[in-house]
Amino acid sequence: MLADLSVSVVLFFEQALDEDRLAAGLARALERVPVFAGRLRTVGGALEAVCDDFGVPMDSYDVDGTLAEAMGRVTSAGGQLVDPVDAPAARAGGVPLLTVRLTRPSGGGTVLGRSWHHAIGDLQSFMLLMHAWSAASEGAELPEAELTEDPCRGSGPRGRTRRRRRGSAPARSR
Repeated sequence: MLADLSVSVVLFFEQALDEDRLAAGLARALERVPVFAGRLRTVGGALEAVCDDFGVPMDSYDVDGTLAEAMGRVTSAGGQLVDPVDAPAARAGGVPLLTVRLTRPSGGGTVLGRSWHHAIGDLQSFMLLMHAWSAASEGAELPEAELTEDPCRGSGPRGRTRRRRRGSAPARSR
């Protein structure tokens, strides 16, 4: 059932990414695709999205190790490269529908992990957000991001991110 499913995507970059640019870009992109910054609620037995700008946590960590080592543990339980959305809690409206985790290995590079609740969008919907985020981070014009039956159309300005610097996290081996 989609109401209890989160999806995670992890990307690896050889270069260090600018955290401030990423956060500002994400905030702008969420204005274009606000459903990712909202919450879910159940009304009359039906699940619906609420575009109330609940916000998106963007946590950053520094870890020991190399980018290649991080790639080697991407599918490992406890790999610490993404903060999975707690889908049942999100369905109840208590947690964000999108999480972002920025990890900087000591050997260089950047790992960008994202998780979202599947009820607010499939991979195509997520790619609309990614295209808008990329354009916004580069200072370019945002592309159209029309979702079918967008529950947040006309809901006003959105785009709040909640950034937290989490410090260092130990690298875990497989």
